[in-house]
Amino acid sequence: MSYRCLTMCQFQNNYKYQCYDIKIIILHVFQLIFKYISNQQYIILYYSILLFCIFLLYLTLIGCGLKKVLEFQFINHPSNWAKKLALAQLLKLNLVQVNEQKELALTQLGKQVVSLPLEIPEALSIIKAVNGPVLNDVIAVICILNSVEQFFTSSTEEEQQNRLQFRNYLSDHLMLLQIFKAWSESENRNEFAKRFGVQNRTLEYVLNVQKQVREVVDKLKIEGEKTEEKIEQQKELSQEAKNWQILQCLCYGFRQNTVKVGKDDRSYEKNGVIARIHPSSGVKGGKILLYHQIIQTTDNYMRIVSVLDEKWLQ
Repeated sequence: MSYRCLTMCQFQNNYKYQCYDIKIIILHVFQLIFKYISNQQYIILYYSILLFCIFLLYLTLIGCGLKKVLEFQFINHPSNWAKKLALAQLLKLNLVQVNEQKELALTQLGKQVVSLPLEIPEALSIIKAVNGPVLNDVIAVICILNSVEQFFTSSTEEEQQNRLQFRNYLSDHLMLLQIFKAWSESENRNEFAKRFGVQNRTLEYVLNVQKQVREVVDKLKIEGEKTEEKIEQQKELSQEAKNWQILQCLCYGFRQNTVKVGKDDRSYEKNGVIARIHPSSGVKGGKILLYHQIIQTTDNYMRIVSVLDEKWLQ
């Protein structure tokens, strides 16, 4: 969820906005570490973090009414290239626009994104799902991803075998969602948690946050694509079609977490970094994947992956 917060302080009788983001702090720590690292993969990672921080900061500042974001005073100034690229991405995603006064302003989509207490990819995924039958499911997946490290207990072989009934060979995201939904519908949630090796407290937390996010979306009257014909068609969707719609919404928001298959059909490449699917995944492969995170052990591995339709990235 979002670590961003805004405060408005009075300075010399003028109101000025100040933006605090924990990612900016992390960035400066990373810059110190970066001075001692020459590995090319870390260089790529550094610029990815740098670009995302500027991207997030610029959206926040524009939302506060700041017009000249390129002149924002950083503690350590990124390159002009990085700043312009971040701004170009905001324009490409239709989050900001140049108004008649030739000033930067939020679009309707941008206003919806900043109104939600979520990270940009999370907000975009939820907005994509609004007015559809999978909104609650998309919110649930996002909540699960924020708590995924505490989702499972230290599983026994029996618990792992029990979880095989939820295995999805196209999507780990959908597997986690199905476990969560089965738990929430269970008459004895504690017994379910013990049988399948999941953290009951974590799932309770996910359920509570899911309800809170849904309440915020309803309260803010977030609007997505809406036509009577589309709504009528969605009422008749099969579960398989709904599953694909969930993944499409996640792809829309987390586009930066997509990878294409490499030369050997087992490895995937992203900005020069080569990674493989983690052995714990139920997904065996696909031309384009959505991943939750990349971890480095003996190799670079993608955790929680799903197969995507190539058309979604066009």
